[in-house]
Amino acid sequence: MESVSEDAYDLVRYPGQAYPRAHPDHMAVAAILCGMEPAPVERCRVLEVGCNQGGNIIPMAYSLPGSEFVGVDRAATTIARAQARIQRTGLTNIRVQAMDLVDVGPEFGEFDYIIAHGIYAWVPEPVREKLLALCKERLKPNGVAYVSYNTFPAGHLRSVSRDAMEFHAATAGLSGEKRVSEGKSFLKFLMDSTLADIGKAVYQSEFERQRNREDEGIFHDELATDYTPCYFAEFMTAAEGHGLQFLAETRLADMLKPPIKPEALELITQFCGDDLIAFHQYLDFLTFRGFRETLLCHPEIRLQRSSAIRAVERMYVASPMRKFGETSNGETEFRMSRKRGRISTANPMTIAVAEHLEAIWPREVHFEDLFTATASTLAPEQRPEAREDLAKILIGIAAMGLAEFRTRRVAVAARLSEKPTASPLARIEAEEGDVITTMLHQSMQLEDASSKKFILLLDGTRTHSELVECMAREYPAFPADKLEAQTRANLLDLFHTGLLVG
Repeated sequence: MESVSEDAYDLVRYPGQAYPRAHPDHMAVAAILCGMEPAPVERCRVLEVGCNQGGNIIPMAYSLPGSEFVGVDRAATTIARAQARIQRTGLTNIRVQAMDLVDVGPEFGEFDYIIAHGIYAWVPEPVREKLLALCKERLKPNGVAYVSYNTFPAGHLRSVSRDAMEFHAATAGLSGEKRVSEGKSFLKFLMDSTLADIGKAVYQSEFERQRNREDEGIFHDELATDYTPCYFAEFMTAAEGHGLQFLAETRLADMLKPPIKPEALELITQFCGDDLIAFHQYLDFLTFRGFRETLLCHPEIRLQRSSAIRAVERMYVASPMRKFGETSNGETEFRMSRKRGRISTANPMTIAVAEHLEAIWPREVHFEDLFTATASTLAPEQRPEAREDLAKILIGIAAMGLAEFRTRRVAVAARLSEKPTASPLARIEAEEGDVITTMLHQSMQLEDASSKKFILLLDGTRTHSELVECMAREYPAFPADKLEAQTRANLLDLFHTGLLVG
């Protein structure tokens, strides 16, 4: 292994950000739905291997002050950045250090949650084996490990584009980040010039995937020295060889309602019987998956995957859906506010659930309180079965990506206050870069200087009117009435993203 001071990540900075499905709360939700009893996220120990400059682990430590966080990364430069940010935030529940994962030993203790995002497919085989061994050795008896990796079959497409870009770079004598910019141009050349239909489709797919990515990310991912996608079944053979069992995939759809046709689901169930690993490998072929975020646990844990409906009753739930109106057939339609996704329904309880969740977003509501609020819409004879009906409704919309389960309350603002406050961490992030993290563990790109200035003003000392005055001094040519309306719209938008705190 290379010395931590000679790492490629020291030479070219890797974009760091929050990964929502790598958050302990998301992992705990999946575990509970499978019948586990994971550690409460408010009081847990978390290890992130390959923590980079802390874009994922520092926001976790900020939002979960009662938990302990440890991060390791072999790139000394990125760790120095993380340590500087930790010092600025004043966090005392997190430490990060520059070291290779092969050196993480018993002195680190055990962890309730272990996170390894973007490592497994980009390191040599001995390191992959050490990573899985580390998960086994350092995971507490009821712990959960998260490992993400590129997969086949879609990984074959990325390999084609990678091989083409690498060949062009070697032939043209390119080095450093020049390999990325010229490589993307070469992909476009292939897309525009090939006469093979299948080749055009592959090159276009890869070009479109890469065109909006940061060059630094492509440098370390697509053009990394080591790049080894694998089939899910192969990954699980390796994991089981280290005494780990498959818990779940982080996407709830895979657990609750796989995104395939019902007849296909029935057929692959017949093919694989009770073999869950084979079932998920069939899913990968059907969905042409290229990336997985797999959760692992100790094999001694007896999972109860059929207990999801009862497990939902222990959860909080939240949804950013908003009522759009009625459809031509008289159903009520709700749509996601920031991404694709919608639901149309005439079911009174589903409508009541969606309306209640819309009214409280970005906050969450516990199942019991949601049941109390929505059961009044039902006739008396319907109420005995209403709890299970509500659980099924929530599972359905969560599987569609229209709602999220949480195990705890998130410290977001309950309303848009007179003196709005962005989280202190987000303001520090805005001072240092263009990506900030919401209290919902979502990364937000600041598009321009005015966005950054506005975030920095939200320190809880200024009223709405004072915010307008500050922005007017910065941009005197902007019409006053439009500036006031824009400020109000911006505040509402930031409130709904979960950036504002109470």
